[in-house]
Amino acid sequence: MLVLLLAVAVGACPAKAQYSQVIMVLWHGAEVHDLLEIAPHMPQAWGLMNTRTGGGAGVEGAYLSISSGARAVGVAGAGAAFNQDEDHTYTLNTGLEPWAVVQPEVWRIRQGQNTTYTVRPGALGTALAEGGLSAAAFGNSDTDRFARWAGAIAGDELGRVPEGTVGRGLLVSDEIRPFGVGTDYDRLLELVLGSSAHFIAVDLGDPYRFDEAASSFLPSQYQRLREEMVAEARGFILRILQELPDSSAVLVVSPHPGRTRASQSLWLAPVVLFGEETGLLTSPTTKWPGIITNMDIAPTVLELLGLNPPLFMIGSGASVLPMPLGSAQGHVEQLEQKLLWLSAYRGPVLRGLVGTQIGVYLAALAAMTLDTKLPGGLVSLIQLLLILALAVPAYLLVMPLGVWAALVLTGALVLVKFISRAFLWMVAGVGLITALLVGLDTLTGSSLMRFSFLGYDPIGGARFYGLGNEYMGIMIGALIMGWMCLAELLKLTKGAAAAGAIPLFLAATALVAAPWWGTNVGGAITAVLGFGVTLGALCEVRLSWRAAGALTLALCIVLGIFMLIDSSRPLEEQSHIGRTVQLIAGDGAIAVYNIIQRKLSMNLRLIRYSIWSRAWIMALGIMGASFIRPSRFMVWLKEKYPQLAKGLWGTVVAGTAALVFNDSGVVAAATCVFFAATTMAVLALDYRLLKHDLLPPKAHVEDDTDGH
Repeated sequence: MLVLLLAVAVGACPAKAQYSQVIMVLWHGAEVHDLLEIAPHMPQAWGLMNTRTGGGAGVEGAYLSISSGARAVGVAGAGAAFNQDEDHTYTLNTGLEPWAVVQPEVWRIRQGQNTTYTVRPGALGTALAEGGLSAAAFGNSDTDRFARWAGAIAGDELGRVPEGTVGRGLLVSDEIRPFGVGTDYDRLLELVLGSSAHFIAVDLGDPYRFDEAASSFLPSQYQRLREEMVAEARGFILRILQELPDSSAVLVVSPHPGRTRASQSLWLAPVVLFGEETGLLTSPTTKWPGIITNMDIAPTVLELLGLNPPLFMIGSGASVLPMPLGSAQGHVEQLEQKLLWLSAYRGPVLRGLVGTQIGVYLAALAAMTLDTKLPGGLVSLIQLLLILALAVPAYLLVMPLGVWAALVLTGALVLVKFISRAFLWMVAGVGLITALLVGLDTLTGSSLMRFSFLGYDPIGGARFYGLGNEYMGIMIGALIMGWMCLAELLKLTKGAAAAGAIPLFLAATALVAAPWWGTNVGGAITAVLGFGVTLGALCEVRLSWRAAGALTLALCIVLGIFMLIDSSRPLEEQSHIGRTVQLIAGDGAIAVYNIIQRKLSMNLRLIRYSIWSRAWIMALGIMGASFIRPSRFMVWLKEKYPQLAKGLWGTVVAGTAALVFNDSGVVAAATCVFFAATTMAVLALDYRLLKHDLLPPKAHVEDDTDGH
């Protein structure tokens, strides 16, 4: 409660207006190369925009998301705005007098936002009006149905725009154009330049009609019509830029990537701000130079005009990272190509990774349970495959650095193998090296994780910065098992093992939780519980209500510290942790309920459909099987490796916490328990070779530290 009260007390200073007018040009389905040569001598900031929505009708959701400052649910008919003289149902539906442009179905659109977070379509228009600024909407994308996207962007929460024209008077008949009409760019330019509104939404129209009809064109005709459409759109934007005073900014936005890319779930589209600065666009939402989201557009417009965005807007205002124009454009082009390549191969690579892990586990399970004697070489091969599969996440992390990084990593693992013939040394080496690599990358800005197949996906848009759930689970599981294996191999006492673990675990918790590093709340809970149980087991703390209370108190202290720190920072520097605190402070228990509901919903969906759930179940299966076959293995493990056994319990607790407290928890749970499952499988195969299951209960335990 203290954290929330302090968060409320942190006041936001009024924003300073950068421009007297912002014109937003809506170019549906634009690609980066379409915008490259519009005005090469004018200052401009470039970026890619994630266009994901909250579900429903995709195109409608894309435009509503911009007007909401949050991922909105698309509702059919959301683009059906009308001029005042066209519509006769707005007053009937709302009881309000119509303005220049109205959306008669505004109530149905608002009711369609069945999300677990706040979405207010028209929030941009309402914020402008409450700030004493005016809005206007011009343009028409009509096909055989009404599509007036400028009205959807500029309208307030009651579906009204004070100035504008969105009717068919902005179209000219042309039988060789899609749907037999084209945008009258001369008339549209006249209206835009003649408006004194502070914010103007301009719908180009022709790009949307082209995208709707494109599937019917021959390739040659597609290319010809697209080139014509792009040339006309470029020319229109250039004319606006040439006529406007320096006090006006033009924001060219592609709210939707077009049918083809959307069908492939490629939710990236270009955005360019023509104003006073040249460089890359970024925002606190992404903290990624060159990438913003559709949720950031409304806050950006408000800040450019000197208004503070409402706290319920999930997005944040974009800023410009200075850079020469050629470098900025080249960066955006290369970034898009790299992200599209990763997106194309991420699925096959991860399915291959998980499939390989499951296959090796099945081989280990068969070797553990078969009664027949197996050749030592075959068992050693299975153990080696288990460890190699465990090392794959580390290879995927360093892959962006090139082949040399993979060779260095391989050399490090080979060196570990030469230290001792015991496979447990390799488990310790893989665990500690992996945890170190993930920690260093998180500490230095996650530059490797961003371009790893196991990293987060900016096209999917669930996370853009910090420590993703995949590598969060990997780092925690790797550190616990790596350190406990090393403690056993070095024959450290319980006190020495605990003393060495404390700084490692504290550093890892800070990396996971700190707003300027990992910013992973679910990961922080996972770390505190997993590390806490491991330390408690090392210190022989008995399971009791008092121990559970102490662990809960430690968890509250860690979360409270980082929430307080983040919520007290300036809004533009806050991570989603601080924004969440402010949201809870504003909405109270309903915000907490919505967060929990969203996480549970995502988890249940992933458990049902994700391949990671199979991997998680398989890892738990191999651990469960170790309790049964070989017989008396667990007794042997506790006697020979007592500290390692305690680490296994800590990893299992961490995996369970990852599952419960993360919105894609099954992923983190699977990657976390991989290290415990592999360690148990390697040792179970060691035990099978030693044939300890044939010995009496109190038999002497062989010392095989330097053996198998």
